[in-house]
Amino acid sequence: MSSIKNFSRRSALSMIAALASLASVAAPAVAADYPTKPVTLIIPYGAGGGTDTMGRVFANALGNELGQPVVVVNRKGGGGSVGASFLKNSAADGYTILMGGVDEIAAWNTTASEVDFAASDFRFLGAVANYQNAFVAPSDQPFSTFSEFVEHAKANPGQPVVSQGGMSATFLDIVAEKEGLDLRIVNANSGSEAMQLLIAGNAVMSYSGGIHANYADQIQVLASLNETRLSAYPDAPTYKESGYGLAMPSLIGVMAPAGISDDVAATLESALQSAATDADFLTIVEERLKSKVEVLTGADVQELIAEMAEKYKDVASR
Repeated sequence: MSSIKNFSRRSALSMIAALASLASVAAPAVAADYPTKPVTLIIPYGAGGGTDTMGRVFANALGNELGQPVVVVNRKGGGGSVGASFLKNSAADGYTILMGGVDEIAAWNTTASEVDFAASDFRFLGAVANYQNAFVAPSDQPFSTFSEFVEHAKANPGQPVVSQGGMSATFLDIVAEKEGLDLRIVNANSGSEAMQLLIAGNAVMSYSGGIHANYADQIQVLASLNETRLSAYPDAPTYKESGYGLAMPSLIGVMAPAGISDDVAATLESALQSAATDADFLTIVEERLKSKVEVLTGADVQELIAEMAEKYKDVASR
């Protein structure tokens, strides 16, 4: 598998120059007559969250690469499953694609029986960034670590916590079962909605995919849900370190319906890798959301998803 590339502004500019020099000698087989009309980019979460925030900037950069507008459409619900189901049933012509947690969405058929899609229903075109997955809480709560939250919830049954569905709900279920917690679930369809619930005092903890960085003066990070501690919050332990044995998928990528032609897929994959070096996209991801631009090929994403499916099989039996 190719190694993940972490891009700074300097490395992004270097890559742009390299891409330009290679274009004439190493260009992939792309579709000469695609695209001829605007492309729809589905964001499977609500407006205002981390994915939506970076997705709108990425859509502009991708449109510049493709030579056609890329129009963002939010199809929220079910932790991304509503948007993924819509994508599965869309024409495989390259004019409807999805940006989101590609590995999380692919894991849905492993962890939930009610969805009508599987990883094989999609063609993964690549990944462009990662989530800074975390459990977060208002700064004025009487706890500042995840273990302290657990003790607080044990002593105060019925604590309201925010779920955005998908894997975030699974992770809440795991800790509630292991610790014997009585949690009251408050549902949200976007990271922005979740943050507002916390700030308004309607919940004491929530999952966040990165939008919490916009509320640093009001929101604290209790635990990283990624494989490693978050670079912006190195003192917050991981969920795995806290004894729960799992990490949440973090790749943000683009996928299309299965059946898309190889030449159209190649055009999209080349365009999205170039779009990931866009200066405005770098600013949104690295400065505003405190995340990293990470570029993987479609083949790399497909391989990672296969590995992840094996890891999450035991989650389905919980």
